[in-house]
Amino acid sequence: MFLEKIKTIETNKRVLDDDAVRRNDPVVLAYIGDSLYDLYVRCRLVYMGDFKAGNLHRMSIKYVCARGQAHALDIVDGTLNEEEADIVRRARNAKTTPPKNCDKATYIKATSFEALAGYLYLTSQNERLEEIFELVFDKMSE
Repeated sequence: MFLEKIKTIETNKRVLDDDAVRRNDPVVLAYIGDSLYDLYVRCRLVYMGDFKAGNLHRMSIKYVCARGQAHALDIVDGTLNEEEADIVRRARNAKTTPPKNCDKATYIKATSFEALAGYLYLTSQNERLEEIFELVFDKMSE
């Protein structure tokens, strides 16, 4: 699995159990999810070929910008189970302030996608997370 290459810090016990992760602020989940998705996209692009760093950055923008992440949510929305859909709903209702270069609706959808990714990672559902990332990356690469 691709995400298995991203090793978690091993401890004697988990810091948060699944219920604690579920109760966490969706914006905090999004903070983690955004980093994971960005790393996933960057690694996939690096593995695609021998590109210079500037080209890799330009190629990654369509995936990791707010508009790209909002589109990612559209791609996976119909595939979400009840638990995942609940995380997305909670993130949509979270209080966030979009940056000046992004409309609120797009920013909310992007944050929701990021929160879903953060939730899946923190609850050790790495296979599902990779399945979602692969689906999004493949669809957006067409």
